Amino acid sequence: MDSTLFSEFNRPPALIIGSGISLRYLEGSKDWVGLLKALATRMGMSNGDFLAYESGAKLEFNKNKISDGLTTHLPYLCYDLEKYLIDSFKNKTLNASEFFTEEEYKQYEEGMDSLKILAASEVQNYKLRTDDKCLGEIELFRKIAN
Repeated sequence: MDSTLFSEFNRPPALIIGSGISLRYLEGSKDWVGLLKALATRMGMSNGDFLAYESGAKLEFNKNKISDGLTTHLPYLCYDLEKYLIDSFKNKTLNASEFFTEEEYKQYEEGMDSLKILAASEVQNYKLRTDDKCLGEIELFRKIAN
């Protein structure tokens, strides 16, 4: 690489890392669909129900992809899953105070989005992989940050 490439910048370049990094470095992590499926399961949704919601999100995405500028159906799926959860609370098929853990329920009472609460709880248990290859790569990221 030409060493003068970055010489005219006042600040160092930013390193942008995609969401796939969690799959590489965190044990038990899931891709977006896997994460949403885990949340749907926690909400009591069957695999068949989840697939129906995902199919509906894909239809909505295909109908609107030019006008909304999205590149995936996942925002539609997130919206539909959160609506399902909220409707379950409204219809009393789920009781929020019993469904959430005590800490999650505090967040819910503070107005945090219910699906975000579930997602945060799901990912907080992920652990960093400890094999030499991953730890070596993570150390390289630390060096870049400095």
